[in-house]
Amino acid sequence: KFFNWTGICVEPNPLFWAKYIHSARNCQVVAAAAGENRNQNFDFVFRGGLGGLVGDGFDNKQSQSVEADTVSLQTVPLSEVLDELKVPRVITYLSLAVEGAED
Repeated sequence: KFFNWTGICVEPNPLFWAKYIHSARNCQVVAAAAGENRNQNFDFVFRGGLGGLVGDGFDNKQSQSVEADTVSLQTVPLSEVLDELKVPRVITYLSLAVEGAED
């Protein structure tokens, strides 16, 4: 917005899709979850904007998740997203949120 940048936002939570699309950000929204491999399954709890990955190795434990808020998602490799959108080979800035795996 202020620095005339362009970018990509890979976002699995549908709560944020419209916000990013209609904001003043100059980014392309990819409604997906990025991962190392294609079609890797994992559980994701939305809990509004405070969700994340569910599992023993993550902040969101299966025992804490409300089943209605938990969905199974499949990943898309970040490399495929970057190739599809013809991202330049040199990326000046990368911000990565790991939703639920911060600890």
